[in-house]
Amino acid sequence: MSNSHGFTLGMIAEYRGQKYRLIDVRPYRRLDGRDSQIMVWRSRCMTCGALFETTTPFRELTKATRRCSAHVQRTRQNVRAVVEAYVAGTLKLAAPPETSDTNRDAGRSAPPAYHATNRVRVRGQRLSPIIWQGRQWAVTKHGIECRDGTYAIAKSRLWEGWERHMAEKEWVDQADLAEALRIARQVHAKQAPGTMSQRTGKRGRAPT
Repeated sequence: MSNSHGFTLGMIAEYRGQKYRLIDVRPYRRLDGRDSQIMVWRSRCMTCGALFETTTPFRELTKATRRCSAHVQRTRQNVRAVVEAYVAGTLKLAAPPETSDTNRDAGRSAPPAYHATNRVRVRGQRLSPIIWQGRQWAVTKHGIECRDGTYAIAKSRLWEGWERHMAEKEWVDQADLAEALRIARQVHAKQAPGTMSQRTGKRGRAPT
């Protein structure tokens, strides 16, 4: 069986060297109330080889998980532990010579480490004007937004611990997100908790 978009149940697709078989397409109601579809794929866990199923937005295999539920959970726990250690300041990373409190403060206000030029197909909402562009995330006048238009964080919410929350999402480029948050918190510093802008209640686009 195929649909108007050319997808056939049983077809094989490959993403990052891993093969997925399409086994179902189901109706789905988005958070904004619009009707959509999700795709159900079957693959083998890249860690243990066990068969597992994963769902993705319609025509978007890049959101597929690569491991069975047991190993996804284990990976999330490991990532969460690293993020919590980083937030708590107990994670020891290799640092260049002469690292000091002054240098660390300067790092927080340092210019962007890179500016990505890869192309990303927009599947969701059109992005607000872009200030900085990473591989997967962009800093915009709204806050930060996934470049495909499917996920956004309002500038008034940038300080809500997104590193820990997003660590549980396997599709997220964690390094790119961290750089986007760092830059966005500089750009939108007036929105930080306790600032005059926050006390007067100014907000950006509706948060997700």
